Amino acid sequence: MSNSIGRRLKAVWKSLGIDFEVACLMFKGSVPVAISLAIYQSTAVSEVYSSLGFLVSIIAVVTVNLLPRAELIQMTFTICAFTAIAISSMMLATWSGLQARFHTDPQGLHSYNSSQSAITGVWLFFNIMFSNSIQARYPALLIPTILYNIFVIVQLTSCSRFETWAQCWDLIYLTTKCYYTGIAISFVSGMIIYPVSCRTEMFKVQKKYLHGVRDVLEETRSYLANLQKAPTFSPVLTHGVKLDEPEKMQAIRDGTAMIQKMAEVKAAYTKMRHELAMAKREIAWGKQRARDFTAISDLCRKVLMPLGGIAHMPEILKHIGSDGGWKPMFGIDNPVSSGSSATTRSSKHDQDDSEAVWRRSIDALIEPVNSMVEAIRNGIEHTTIQLELVTKPPKADDKAKVDTEAEGGKVRPSDANFSKHLEEMLNEFSAGRIEALNAWANSKGLSPDQMEELQSCASRDFGQDPDSARVPIDRQQLFLILYIQHMLYTTGIAVLELSKFSDRLVAEGVMSRNRLIVPSFTRVRSWTLSIWDTADQALADDDRPSSREEKDMLYGTSGRSTDDIDHLPPTNAFERFGVKIRRFQQFLKGPELGFGFRSGCATMSCAILAYLHQTQFIFTHYRLIWPVIIAAIGANMSAGQSGVSYMLRILGSFAALIICYLVWYIPNGHVAGVIVFMWFFSFLQMYFLIKWPKYIIGWLVILITEVLSIGYELQVAKIGVAAATSTGVYFYPAFDVAAMRVACVLWGTVVSIFWTYLPYPITARGFLRRDMARIMHLLANYHAVVHVTIKTRLRGAEGDLNDKASRGHVLSNTRRAMFNKIMVLAATAKHNVYLQKYEPSLGGRFPIAMFEDILSQLTVLLDYMSLLSYSTEVWSIDGPTNHYFHHSQRSRRWLQDLAELILPIEPTEQRVTLVLSQLSSALDTGRPLPAKTQSMEPFLLSQKLKELDPDILHMRHMLELGYSTYAVTEIISSMITHKLDHLVESVENLLNSSRSIDLQPLLPENLDYPPPSTSITMIMPDRMEFDTTIPQPEPLIDATEEMTIEDRTEQHLLLVDDNVINLKLLSTFIKKSNLPAKTAVDGAKYKAISTTSAFTTILMHISMPKMNGFKSSRAIRELEVENGLPRAKIIALTALSSKEVTTIES
Repeated sequence: MSNSIGRRLKAVWKSLGIDFEVACLMFKGSVPVAISLAIYQSTAVSEVYSSLGFLVSIIAVVTVNLLPRAELIQMTFTICAFTAIAISSMMLATWSGLQARFHTDPQGLHSYNSSQSAITGVWLFFNIMFSNSIQARYPALLIPTILYNIFVIVQLTSCSRFETWAQCWDLIYLTTKCYYTGIAISFVSGMIIYPVSCRTEMFKVQKKYLHGVRDVLEETRSYLANLQKAPTFSPVLTHGVKLDEPEKMQAIRDGTAMIQKMAEVKAAYTKMRHELAMAKREIAWGKQRARDFTAISDLCRKVLMPLGGIAHMPEILKHIGSDGGWKPMFGIDNPVSSGSSATTRSSKHDQDDSEAVWRRSIDALIEPVNSMVEAIRNGIEHTTIQLELVTKPPKADDKAKVDTEAEGGKVRPSDANFSKHLEEMLNEFSAGRIEALNAWANSKGLSPDQMEELQSCASRDFGQDPDSARVPIDRQQLFLILYIQHMLYTTGIAVLELSKFSDRLVAEGVMSRNRLIVPSFTRVRSWTLSIWDTADQALADDDRPSSREEKDMLYGTSGRSTDDIDHLPPTNAFERFGVKIRRFQQFLKGPELGFGFRSGCATMSCAILAYLHQTQFIFTHYRLIWPVIIAAIGANMSAGQSGVSYMLRILGSFAALIICYLVWYIPNGHVAGVIVFMWFFSFLQMYFLIKWPKYIIGWLVILITEVLSIGYELQVAKIGVAAATSTGVYFYPAFDVAAMRVACVLWGTVVSIFWTYLPYPITARGFLRRDMARIMHLLANYHAVVHVTIKTRLRGAEGDLNDKASRGHVLSNTRRAMFNKIMVLAATAKHNVYLQKYEPSLGGRFPIAMFEDILSQLTVLLDYMSLLSYSTEVWSIDGPTNHYFHHSQRSRRWLQDLAELILPIEPTEQRVTLVLSQLSSALDTGRPLPAKTQSMEPFLLSQKLKELDPDILHMRHMLELGYSTYAVTEIISSMITHKLDHLVESVENLLNSSRSIDLQPLLPENLDYPPPSTSITMIMPDRMEFDTTIPQPEPLIDATEEMTIEDRTEQHLLLVDDNVINLKLLSTFIKKSNLPAKTAVDGAKYKAISTTSAFTTILMHISMPKMNGFKSSRAIRELEVENGLPRAKIIALTALSSKEVTTIES
């Protein structure tokens, strides 16, 4: 029994997460409370601070000293600046009130003056309104604005009854002394007691990230091992019959553990990017430089992308299962429409055979994957040792050296040549990929001789079945095998680059000694101005756009720097001044000023008692200033955030009451004992502030309530009742004063709640919808930039990535900026989704599940798009990592052939970008889409490439890493279209767009129009007549199908164009005239059909890559003469000018 209780206690303690570091931070945060309460017991100190001594403790609590060093220095300077502004502002306000008194009551006959009260009340309202508006606009100013509000409230609720300037000045001066003393106590304790630097926080996040990567790799190994044992697809997905399945088996199939670990890695990366800015701007005594932090962060991002690709394997397999199980997909072999489900679903026998093939292929993958995962994990350990994130293992003694020699000289992490060893392991894994491919091919029924033949010649391809094949041969499982291998290989490359970088730091002596690290002037300036970062700041670190061009590129705003389309860009100083005026006007009509106005109203609802004749002395006697302070500082920008804070305050107020009684009555009011117990309970409460810093206002209000009650009683105990009541404040014993302070806090909380939700609540839903719309907009631009990057790589036009002016460098920075911004926005949106449970909902319930689903889809789309960018680095022949991929001239030649074929094809990236932009606009405005958006179809790139060159995707190329990359891009592109189709459906459901007019039936089905930049000049024979009905498309028929010469009695057309979209468009219109038409992608195809095919009219595109229209026409004429065919009419199609046509002809 005792052992069971002990285990439970250990489990509870472990779940709290209180380690040495957390305990030190808890102690550090509680020290200012004890110091400020203790020093007041000195007579010299109490004489200086008199009746406001407890304010020193409150300021020391509010000025949180738990921040890292750079942030603490920045926050302290900002607080001091705001306090200085408050001093000057209050001098003016109190002087204005006194002047009102002097003008209305020059003789000083009345103690109460309504004019003075009105003036000070107006000053109070506008000060609170503007300070809270600034706090809503600039979230980093939360603590300075809280202290500013307290200073203002203390002055303006007291000075309304003062009759002389000396009284006003004495209070301002005394409050100033209390403020700066409390700030000094907090700052000094924060800098001396367990100092935490931003660099230290960065090291912790780096360590957490790398250990998380190691855990994901371990879960990947377990997942692949379970794939070998468990069925790949759920029975309900592949056979349509719902079967009960153990939860454990379902969790294994879904890769739940792997996905959870991957989510932790993403959170660590987001935290790393957040800490990066301050870590680079801090003056420190250390080893790593600012540029080292940036490089490590970028290398960690490169690890994140392929690792995320591995974590998406369960989703890819689930998509295959939901689509009918093992069958040709990704538009690779003979794709069929989704409507013909009876023909697309494989039989159970074929599924079982394909499942057996898949398991044997996975079985062949297990051993190399295990060795590769172990090597990558060792690479991560080596990196953490070299970067000194973990303690370096002790050097081996002589006996250990003998053991190492007995093990065959095994290389271990931290060894000097470990990176070379890891690279050898990667090369070995790359060379050994053929084993898994052989296992797949053998399972498909291919003999070793057939494998050798297929790898050496072009006699067969995957679309053909050899005689010994047991199941139909397709590329689906092959592409998945290549996908797994490529993701693991590129993860290893990313870790290897990180390992080499750490070795380079050691070799250069960076990690050998500490040095004074001073940031540049630019970073110091950024550090100074970062306190004014808005909530929608473009980027979270030094990579924020510094120029209009960079901002335009980031957001795709086409060179326009203003969102106001009613005004052209300013051209002179007067117009630029007008732009600033309009920005201020936008601030005045924005939600920030609305929040400030509510805060001012809530403050005045409590402070009005200080300005009325009948209640002014009641306000003073009962110290009702604290409800005013709570109402002013207690609200948040959104009702959900405020709701959580209000719940904490209401529950915490009663907890604070109990704590006050315990602190005072356990030591029986003895000062030393009270201070010790107050410190102890503050120490315990710091845990909540450290663990849940998002609710800092709630935690601070609870702690302030305790410090206020105990501090006041200790102050009375020191200076006596007479001195404490000299300002007109009544004295109450500890039992009553604690209850009254808690009641005051509850009063201020209730008033704040009232003005938060009335007349209408400012909810996080608007912010959530706005952030998700911005994510969609950025994703649209990110997708476009990714495809521009791919085309640039295929053209070999990236240039030197180290050259800031090169196209590759600009695209790389743009992708990184977009990726990091989307990650930050996604984290914010996720928190706003969580807050919805605390927000009121009048009418129907808020569709939390729909928003969560859309947000998860956007996150997955980001993963796929970033992976698409990263995986295609293989296609960059002169890229920074080309030596890992292009080992032979044959590989380079194949890649060049692929580039020549793929560049003229216009894939679906334009449509993906357009759909995301439309969804962003619809979600931002809340308006339904104008018509039901057509679902995304895979582009079938493999089919189109095989039409252009059947040899390009032949089996003998499958060992090329570029071919593996092609397989990866096919899978990712298919998943992007699948996810985007799901996203469109989700957004339509959210916006209730099913009520809108559906225009899709009025359009030709599955008709892909050419891009706007393409024009077609078409000359048609006089015999052709077209009806006015909207044509319906028909499937393209390849020109290689036979048409005999005897069929020449009718008109027969041949359409020749290298652009498949143009062919489909022409075929659609011509077929409606009941004219038979065939298609060919170039004039060379005519040679193969010239002796058996006959055409009366040939529509020939002039500009084609292999054989242009003029050469094709000459060849056709020669073949007509040779074979005795009648002369066909050849009509030219072109969008070129006469000069350009002449150039091509010559």
